[in-house]
This record gives sequence, C-alpha cells and structure tokens, in this order.
Amino acid sequence: MKIGVSRIVKDHFRTLRDPEGKRVLLGDLVLFYFMPIAFGFVIIDLTDPSPRTDWIDQALTFFGIFLALLINVQVALFAILQRGRADPSNKKREALQQDELELRRTLLGQVNATLSYLNLVCVIAIAASLLMSVVGTETRTTVLILLIFYVHFLLTMMMVLKRAHALFQKEYDGQTSRA
Repeated sequence: MKIGVSRIVKDHFRTLRDPEGKRVLLGDLVLFYFMPIAFGFVIIDLTDPSPRTDWIDQALTFFGIFLALLINVQVALFAILQRGRADPSNKKREALQQDELELRRTLLGQVNATLSYLNLVCVIAIAASLLMSVVGTETRTTVLILLIFYVHFLLTMMMVLKRAHALFQKEYDGQTSRA
C-alpha cells in the first residue's frame, strides 16, 4: 500500500528495545507514551486552560515546520550514510573501520526510524488539527490531545538528539584521534 505506515511504527518500536534487541523496554514505553498522556491530564486538571482558536493554528504551524525540517534532516543523514571511508592499507585498520561503519549504520538506522516516526506524528497531528479546525469545536479535549502530541513529540526528539549526538561525537572523536 502506498500510504502504509506500519513499517515506520514497527521500525521505531525496534529502537525502543534493550541493547540486545530482545524486548521493548517498559521504561521507554512509559516515558514516551504514558508520560505525555499523564502530563496532558495533569495540566488540564491543574491549570484548566481555556480553549482558544490559536491552539489549533499554533499546532498546525509547529508540526508543519517540523515536518519539513525533519524530512530535510533525513536526507542529510542519508548523505552521511553514503559517505565512504578511504580503504586503509592494513587489515587491522580495515577491520576497525568495518566495526565503526557498522556502528554508524546502526545509529543512523535508529535515527532514521525515529525521524520517520516523528514525521508520521507530525502528519497525524496536522490531520487532527485540521479536523478539529473544520469541526470548529475547541474544547478541553482538543487542548488535551494537542498537549499529548506536543509532549510525545518533544520527548521523542530528545531521543533523536541523544542518538545523533552519539553518532556525531564518535565521528569527531575518530577524526581527532587520526590527526
């Protein structure tokens, strides 16, 4: 199917597994899925935010901008993946570079899976916002849904940031040790 997204969701959930890849970590599920929901309900209960029409407009802008940005980031990361290393002259160094390349591919694969997932979250948030705008009812439920999207998105972006940092730090460390 041309718009099937199940592979994106499956690949993202594979990044939430333990280091051996055997099981999804419960702590990650709580952090990325239950915390945004709990946070949304707490904010709604404690602050009683009044629904305003600009909530939907702000969500459309926020998720629209990030959708475009994240697609560009994916293209840039793909270019990094395609970048090759010079073939070393000795076998020991060649084996070491193969290990580095495999680690880089793994990290880039995880970042790509999560960026694709975040793009999907943006598309769903935009569609939900548009639907709420068309229906024309901005209620506490609307605010709750948008808060959940925001918090889930931001927490997942923090995971991408951590992985990208690890990936690029290894690149920088490798360059300084070769100089």
